Amino acid sequence: MRPLSLACVTVDSYTMTKAETLLAKARTQPGGLSFSEFETLWARAGWTFQRQRGSHRLWMSPGRFRLPIQNADGTAKRYQVEQFLDRFDKEQEQHAEA
Repeated sequence: MRPLSLACVTVDSYTMTKAETLLAKARTQPGGLSFSEFETLWARAGWTFQRQRGSHRLWMSPGRFRLPIQNADGTAKRYQVEQFLDRFDKEQEQHAEA
């Protein structure tokens, strides 16, 4: 039996994980994530919840970068989603280089 080649993988034959689905949604609709989806994305991306003070929830990246987020009436704030994506991409690049 031949090994599976990526050339034969199609959109219909691949099911995205929850993390991949949320990451794709964050990239295409940064203002369209619910706050619970946003926190799920952080956790599945390896970030850890550190603490909460008032409305600010502090999350720590695997690379030890701290980023606070706030719940805006059940939705994630667009600029905070963009900050997360920027940091996530930087850490992925650093991990790939190592």
